[in-house]
Amino acid sequence: MNRICVVCGKEFQAKTDRAKYCCKECSLHSRYKRTNEQIKIDNENLKKQLLDLYENGMNDRQIAEQIGKCIEWVRDKRIEIGLPRQKSKKQREKERLDKWREAFKNERRICKRCKAEFSPVRVHQLFCCPDCQRRHSHQVHDIERKRLERQQAIDDISLDAVYQKYGGICYLCGEKCDYQAVRVYNGIPHPLGNYPSREHIVPLSKGGLHTWNNVRLAHIRCNARKGVSCG
Repeated sequence: MNRICVVCGKEFQAKTDRAKYCCKECSLHSRYKRTNEQIKIDNENLKKQLLDLYENGMNDRQIAEQIGKCIEWVRDKRIEIGLPRQKSKKQREKERLDKWREAFKNERRICKRCKAEFSPVRVHQLFCCPDCQRRHSHQVHDIERKRLERQQAIDDISLDAVYQKYGGICYLCGEKCDYQAVRVYNGIPHPLGNYPSREHIVPLSKGGLHTWNNVRLAHIRCNARKGVSCG
């Protein structure tokens, strides 16, 4: 029977009732066209799905996990459908800080340590500089240590008495402690690493007592390096 090819429009002799194409090239061309149309439909559905997910507040990683694709593929599709590239965590944090600084640029606070006036750059900022924050932390630590000493003290132990008992030798490194290791900064003396200090073998914060059996002489640097370990 004679039929008309649905691709090129030529008349051909059909060998079966289902024949639609006059040759193999027309058949491949029709298949290629159908495939491209299906790909376009799938891409449109995918773009719609991605837009819905982005509108729901999901990020690239969450979308990639949900649809079973890698995050780089999702980012490429984001650009393909016309959406801007998602901002990194650092960029979002910078924008948040810039907005906060703009909103509170005229706000003035008083430093908790030096009582100086300053402009905050963070929401919960209490100190004008890192040095004031460090000094305040050290002061709080010293107050807590002295409170524990008073609470757990059995013997009256002074630094001079400990120095005389152990001959000025640090029990951690075996070197001599130096009372002269002091630097004056802005009229305030600051002990250096070789300055002597009282070291508790079992820290007070871990149940140690302020007694002669638990107190030794140590450099400030050795004491700080040991920390609150019980070793």
